[in-house]
Amino acid sequence: MRLARTLIGMLHLQPLPGSPRWEGSMARVIDGALADARALVDGGMDALLVENYGDAPFTAGRVAAATVAGVTAVAAEIRRAFDQTLLGVNVLKNDARAALAVAAAVGGRFVRVNVHAGAVVADQGIVETDAYHTLRDRRLLGVEVLIFADVGGKHAAPLVPVEPNSTASFGSRATAWTTASTPIALVARRWSTSWCSSITSSQATIGATISSR
Repeated sequence: MRLARTLIGMLHLQPLPGSPRWEGSMARVIDGALADARALVDGGMDALLVENYGDAPFTAGRVAAATVAGVTAVAAEIRRAFDQTLLGVNVLKNDARAALAVAAAVGGRFVRVNVHAGAVVADQGIVETDAYHTLRDRRLLGVEVLIFADVGGKHAAPLVPVEPNSTASFGSRATAWTTASTPIALVARRWSTSWCSSITSSQATIGATISSR
């Protein structure tokens, strides 16, 4: 995996079972995700990252079983349709253990963790690291799933400063440095392909800089 220059396309899923805006059709959720994935892959993305963005508002801790089941169902279809494209999972707001489980089940190669070291104040209240259980789960699952951890992520403020090296020391393979908001206009200018017009900022975000650790 080309960590220094890999382009990861974000798949923001529609609301899943159990979320306030769930509309009752997994077929619709899957079809929408497959269409977005096709646009991203055709636009030159090296990898896809599945995220339950439509489930807002998010919990600060572990998500419901229905959420894990929903993400797994979609991720499995994405994996089946795009078996040559690297796949990652992020379960919002910060359920890295659920993301690892989904990745293990469907053959995902990486997970994104919003808070892997320290604690932040976000819409959900205080969101804390669960690196202790995350790394032990990865060992127990016996999978080589990379952890991509946010540093200075948007939509949150740290309770106290955390050194970037702390994130790396907690088993993270790469860090994602994000801005205050997604620069979708800049992305559209850089990637003036068909998917830029078919995917809005609420459906896809590409702006994180992935640096190898």
